[in-house]
Amino acid sequence: MKDLSVITVTHQSALFIEEQVFSVISGGLKISVEQIIVDNASTDGTEEILDRLEMPERIVLKNKENLGFAAANNQALVFAHGRYLLFLNPDMKVQEGSLEEIVGWMDKNEDVGICSCMLVDGSGVALRKNSARRLPSLFGEILWLLCLRIGEGKGLEPEMLKGAFMMVRRELVNKLGFAFDPRYFLLFEDADLCREAKRLGYKIAMLPQFFCVDHNSRSFSVKPPKWIYHHYSKSMLQYFRKWERWYCWLWIAGLIPIGRWLRFPLWRGEKREIVP
Repeated sequence: MKDLSVITVTHQSALFIEEQVFSVISGGLKISVEQIIVDNASTDGTEEILDRLEMPERIVLKNKENLGFAAANNQALVFAHGRYLLFLNPDMKVQEGSLEEIVGWMDKNEDVGICSCMLVDGSGVALRKNSARRLPSLFGEILWLLCLRIGEGKGLEPEMLKGAFMMVRRELVNKLGFAFDPRYFLLFEDADLCREAKRLGYKIAMLPQFFCVDHNSRSFSVKPPKWIYHHYSKSMLQYFRKWERWYCWLWIAGLIPIGRWLRFPLWRGEKREIVP
């Protein structure tokens, strides 16, 4: 069994995937690491870049269509042999030596099911939308649908961790039977996994002593705002139907069409949809 399986889902990730792959190598030189990459039907040259990166301990799976984030991660799980699983976005650059240090930290903290690190920009400045955050709330999501507020506030103790960098204990995934709930196509699957971890009695932890460069969802930038809103609101509804009382998801279901109507002027100008 490997110490760590790094699982990455790519889609239109040609600008960053090569740097990410090499950073994973430098991040875990003192432990056994394998990397599994699932490409969700990229058309920007991502596949060609992955084909020429001939390195050991790496598996590349190619999908003929975009199966979504949750399904592609679950697809990779079949090939993973690590004691820990790191779900890592393609536009990330891992800090040198950090993966072996985080694995060591997880070995000493057996009550933690999921951990993450500080996310920074290319200059080393902590991102405003960092890894640790509060779980989605009905009030916060209603305000977002109505274009009145973006995002959830930070808490002293993290309630969820961003899916861009999530190191997960293997036994947690084994108990669930999946990496991410397959009912989510994209977004909210990270919040869902954190709630599943807490349901099973695990803690989640943010480790600010380690960092990872996050180029901030560049694959989103090529998607039209209408597409982003559709998948964000659909996953939002799925999340509230699964975890909250019936009247909560009815509020969400009723406001999604209104949110779509409010955004028509933005969509005509093709401005980027911003998600919390």
